[in-house]
Amino acid sequence: TSIRFFDVYVMRPLILFDFIILITILWGSTLSVIRKREGSLIYFCGFAILLTLVSHDLIAAFLKLYSYTRRVADTGLLLFIVFQSILLAKKFSLAFSTVENQKNQLLTLDRLKDDFLSNTSHELRTPLNGIIGISESLVDGVAGMLPEKAKDNLAMIISSGKRLTNLVND
Repeated sequence: TSIRFFDVYVMRPLILFDFIILITILWGSTLSVIRKREGSLIYFCGFAILLTLVSHDLIAAFLKLYSYTRRVADTGLLLFIVFQSILLAKKFSLAFSTVENQKNQLLTLDRLKDDFLSNTSHELRTPLNGIIGISESLVDGVAGMLPEKAKDNLAMIISSGKRLTNLVND
């Protein structure tokens, strides 16, 4: 009688609960396939196989047919794991190709940045050298003698220009 109690009040509700859980997961998987989520079809196929084979064992247990049938839930679990492995491999491959694409984009952007800096430094260096050259020639007296205040101001322009040229060169 204790076996009967266990069978009626423990195993049958547990089997019913298992069926409810399996149907709920199947419903969620079906919705994912309908919404065309990434990898949902592979997951759905693996889970459908698992559900079918576990259902077979649960029905056999419920109807006490184990003397006539073989247990197949282990095979279903193995196939489900294989499908999950395929899904993980696919996601890994997708992640790797995404990283590869991002690496190529970063290399392209780095090249563009280098070109921009090269062009910008050239565009800045040319006028700075002109300013320094004209200021030095004025200090040397090409246009005639300059007052001391003007020479000091030109010296400050020359030193600032050389400092800016060193910054651009770096």
